[in-house]
This record gives sequence, C-alpha cells and structure tokens, in this order.
Amino acid sequence: MSKKYKFDSNVIVLKSRKNFLRLFNPQNRVNFFIKINFLEILFKIENKNYDEVINSFRKLKVKIYDSTEFSLISNAYQNSDMLSEKRKIISNYKDIFSYLLENSFIYSGSNKCLKKRNNIFDRLKGNFNEQLNSEMLYRGLDIKKWWHDQKFKKLGEIKKTPYKFIQENFFKNYFKKNLKNKTALEIGCGNGHYSFLMSKNAKKVYGFDYEKDYINAAQNYKKKNKIKNVFFNTDKIEDFNFNIKFDYIFLIDVFLFFFDKKFQPNLTKILTKFFKKLKCNLKENGKIVICDPHLFWLIPSFGNSNFPFGVITEYNKKNFSTSYTLSEVSNLFNNNGLKIKRIYEPEIDKKYIKIDKKMYKFFSQFPQWIIFEITK
Repeated sequence: MSKKYKFDSNVIVLKSRKNFLRLFNPQNRVNFFIKINFLEILFKIENKNYDEVINSFRKLKVKIYDSTEFSLISNAYQNSDMLSEKRKIISNYKDIFSYLLENSFIYSGSNKCLKKRNNIFDRLKGNFNEQLNSEMLYRGLDIKKWWHDQKFKKLGEIKKTPYKFIQENFFKNYFKKNLKNKTALEIGCGNGHYSFLMSKNAKKVYGFDYEKDYINAAQNYKKKNKIKNVFFNTDKIEDFNFNIKFDYIFLIDVFLFFFDKKFQPNLTKILTKFFKKLKCNLKENGKIVICDPHLFWLIPSFGNSNFPFGVITEYNKKNFSTSYTLSEVSNLFNNNGLKIKRIYEPEIDKKYIKIDKKMYKFFSQFPQWIIFEITK
C-alpha cells in the first residue's frame, strides 16, 4: 500500500509581496516563498499518494524559493526565525517534494518528527549551540571570536544591540545601586567588560574565565587604563577555588551552559558540586546574581511594527532552545540551601526605537533576559 501524504497544519502562512506567500515551519525554522496558487495544491494533498502529489506539482509547473539560513551570526538576538534575503529557487517537482518532506511541511502517517542531527556538519539541525558550531565550521570562523564579536564593538564598548540596550543598561544601574564598597566575583568573565563596570563601584572585583585569549585581553585593558581593583586569572569553571568570601557572585550569560548536555557535558555533571562551592564562597548576607537569556529568547517574531507577536513551540522538551525550565533552577537552588530572593526581567531602553521599532515593541512585550538574585 502506497504512503498517503498530508500538509502539516502547524505550518504558518504569512502575507508577503504581491502574489507571494511565505510559509514557515516553527518546529525547524525553515522558510520558503511560493506563489499564491501553489498554496491551494498544498491544502489539497490530504491523503494523496506520491504519484498524485507529484502530478499536481508537475501540472502547475510550480517553483518554491528557499529562504532559510542560520542568521544569528550578527548577534544572538537578531532574526531568530532564520529568514534570509537570499532565495534559492527549486523548480524540479521531485526536488520540491523532497524539500517539503525533509523539512516537515508534508508528512506521511503520524511521522512529523524532525530528522536527527547525524554529525557536526549538519546545518539547520540540532539546538542553537549545535547549529552555531556547524556554522562556524562551515564558514571557517572561530567560535571564540564569535562569542566576543557578536557582542562587542571593541573591548569596553558593546554594539548597539539588545546586549547594550537591555543587559548593559540594567547592570550599570544595578552595580551603582548595590556594589559600593563590596567585593565581587564574576565567573566566566570573558574579556572582563562587566568586571570593569563593577570596579567603578565595588571595592574589589575578581574575574576568571577558561579562555586565555579573553583574560589576556582583559589584563591588557586593565594595564592600559590603570585599573587597580580588578584581578583576573584563567581557570576552568569546575576547578575554581578562592579563599575569599564575596558579597556578590555574578554569572552573566554563563549559567545556561550547565543545562546543555550536548554542548557542555562536563558542566552538567558538576552542577551540584559547583553550587556548593558558590555557597561556601558567599558571605552570610551575600548574593549570587545569575543573568541568562530569558525563556522568550529565540522565539520567532512576526507581525507589524505596532503589534508584533511571537510563536512559542517548546519549553519542557526542546529542539532549538537551550534555556532551562523554572522548576529546574528552583529545585537546584532549593536543594543546595539557597533561595530566590528576587527575579528581574530587564526592560529595553527606549533609545532602541530608533534602531528597530518593530523589535523594540517585541522586546518590550517579551523580556530577553531573566535575572535571579539568590541568597543563602
């Protein structure tokens, strides 16, 4: 008995330019454009077999315009629905069928699952970190350089992205309000940007990172700018050891890596041990501050500049996202004698309107970072 095919009802159909529609599969973030008359055929393939579907494509002489690309290279908060301006034309009807089947726009039986990632070179498969690794290999780029360059214009200056208008904006105010005459530790400090911001208010700041290039850059910046109350060293997160108790311990865009078993398997194994160390290095009234991408990070955004909306497709079970669930972190803190004192969801600065009005509205509606303030 030949297979019967169906058009996936989860596919989003969006208005595009004249006589064209954009089809988006939110499960795997694949986009393509079609002429309006092709949509009618897709709706009519319900329970048709291969030959019937192929004949439908052949008769209409259809074309599709593939417009998907891993487009988070500029920064991790831009274009999370993977829409590219470049469009690859597919006109052979058998190739069109294969494309629709492979990307789950059509399916047979009850099989709507995404194809598994077979190796590190599989583009557009796997979670965010896996796809990022593939893109770096494909483009011949250094992932360490990407972590820095997508955020910083130069050391000491963040690019005009949500990193600047949300994250940095929040911490400038937080440090000024809370760190006067305090001793702070930043775990995974990278090039030291936030450690240096802390030093403007704190008594002493200690920062470490396992990447020697980042720490060397931080040491050079410290020397050049004659900053005396910041101290850096290179160390692995799992091996860190200080004989000092801190008023504040910060993890900024670091903590979520503890939950990605594919990307940082060594970190997931030492999570409980790590938090016991944090607790030992925290003063009695001290605070651990964890800043990570929000649960709304990486959700595809649609709509017009006044009323944009997002599509959430995953939370407990994830294909693309690398964020943890609230129950996971709450249980972790509670099991290690810590409690959440406060949760912040930083707002975006209104200045971002001049850069991108639509995304300003979107980021105003859906927070992009979540910050836990934790105590003993």
